[in-house]
Amino acid sequence: GESSDEPLREATVCVSQFVATISIRQGPLKLLVKGKKGTSSESKYGIDGPELYNLADDLTEQTNLVERHPDKVEELTKLLERYRLQGHSRPGWRSAP
Repeated sequence: GESSDEPLREATVCVSQFVATISIRQGPLKLLVKGKKGTSSESKYGIDGPELYNLADDLTEQTNLVERHPDKVEELTKLLERYRLQGHSRPGWRSAP
């Protein structure tokens, strides 16, 4: 029941099996990467490489910022990999031994 001005998680991860993508959102930035099973070419998310959007300025995800912000792509990619290796993104959560 305590409130906080800080977010509960440092980022949010979403896995879409329909279009075979994984996304991670941190603040207004959303990074999309191809999932392990490939992609659907019929979807706008049928991506060959990563896509980065600033949802504060581009809610409909029209302008890919990958080339303008490679540092953010790298940072979010590393965070996503850390979550994958941990097996979770929930802070304070520990898997059973």
